[in-house]
Amino acid sequence: MIETPHVDWFALSPTLALLGAAAVALMSAVLLPPWMRRAVSATTVFVGFVLAAVLAGYVFDRSPSPESLIDESMTRDRLAALTQVILAVTGAVVVLVAWAERRRAGHGEYYALLATAGAGMVFFVGAGNLMTLFLGLEWFSLCLYVLVAFDTDRAASLEAALKYLIVGGFGSAVLLFGSALVYGATGEIGFSQIAAAGAGDDAFLLAGLAMILAGLAFKVSAAPFHMWTPDVYQGAPTSVTAFMSAATKTAAMVVTLRLLVTAFPEESDIWTIAVAVLACVSLAWGNLAALAQRDLKRLLAYSSISHAGFLLIAVAAASERGTEALLYYLVPYSAMSVGAFAVVARWARLGATAVRRLDVGLHARVRGLPAHGRALREALRLLRGLRLGRLVARAGGGRGDRRLARVLPERRPLDVHALGRRAAPRAGGRLAAVRPRARDGGRGCGLRHGRVVLRRAAHPRPRGRRSRLASLLKLRSTPSASRAPSRLR
Repeated sequence: MIETPHVDWFALSPTLALLGAAAVALMSAVLLPPWMRRAVSATTVFVGFVLAAVLAGYVFDRSPSPESLIDESMTRDRLAALTQVILAVTGAVVVLVAWAERRRAGHGEYYALLATAGAGMVFFVGAGNLMTLFLGLEWFSLCLYVLVAFDTDRAASLEAALKYLIVGGFGSAVLLFGSALVYGATGEIGFSQIAAAGAGDDAFLLAGLAMILAGLAFKVSAAPFHMWTPDVYQGAPTSVTAFMSAATKTAAMVVTLRLLVTAFPEESDIWTIAVAVLACVSLAWGNLAALAQRDLKRLLAYSSISHAGFLLIAVAAASERGTEALLYYLVPYSAMSVGAFAVVARWARLGATAVRRLDVGLHARVRGLPAHGRALREALRLLRGLRLGRLVARAGGGRGDRRLARVLPERRPLDVHALGRRAAPRAGGRLAAVRPRARDGGRGCGLRHGRVVLRRAAHPRPRGRRSRLASLLKLRSTPSASRAPSRLR
């Protein structure tokens, strides 16, 4: 008699809900008449994402402590459940964005692939060993390859899919090779078992760790592993780009944090430096390369690269506060990223201009569509105005680590993509934000940047002395530079 492990179906219910929705949407493409396929498949997948979010919320409420599932191949904890809620809500909003797009055929297949990709991400964030990690990664990656190439009548879509397939396959191969090296050094594939093996400074273990980190960096679009991001974001359908920018980054960041903290705690002195370097390079290149962009989707792609750097700061903290900071950042980032691409999709439907030729400098088109222009402006303003000071303070305060504080900008969070083409290098090669205006009235993100806050948080606080960190995190009433310029050039 073969003994089978116990399966916690309740923990897997969000994944099963999305798979069921995908099956119904796919069957609707075969059994229903053409005029019903779009409405039925979109409604089914939207309900599937909402149901997955509700079930993930129940899992979060019923999981006060982490628990291993299915012979320690999966993990049930609040980190995975909360990430599943974010992914499911993001997927539901993307379904609404996809409804606004013009698509002649293939509605059932499109929404079925979207739900299947979401199921793969929901499964991916609960991975407990290297095998389920790679399975979940390839699960949603294969769906995204097809979704990027779904507009077969556009050469840009096919070209983007080919680039994504080649680079994504290379990244997956690097990650798999690194997993093999880690298994060879420890004889284990489970995250906790790898940490308990105590391989120490084994060369194979360190090489495997480096390759796994490189493979995951491809998925989070961290520089210098970002080369596929601008081309793929530009060529893919806008709803797919929105889903990739928010959901893929969310899933990959959470799994990166879980893997590094759980499986490689003894090597934290090595991988924290590597992650910090990736964060610094992503921050620098994401903002500098955005200065030369005139296509809106490419500019948002470099925005995604820049935000990957900020998210990696929380991963580099390797602490409980770093985990809180990561989730704190992912919620508004996902909302604003999907919102920005939703405006782009709506412009394309209204015929303002082709999506692939949306020029950042065409401010007249924004003024011609005032509601959409305001929505895009607010999305970019909020993308720039996330509470980065609080994020970095939480992430760095627990470790007393001041390495990242030396490379962060001096004053306030500067995202060049949110300032349009008005932000430019100034004297000395340093970036400067647009000067604050009195009419802004203090609205926006007049927050201290992470460099100042992290320096305060890095020093141990003497007992009996009032903390200065709380005062640094308070909003000031001074005018802010978060307001977008009135004319984009």
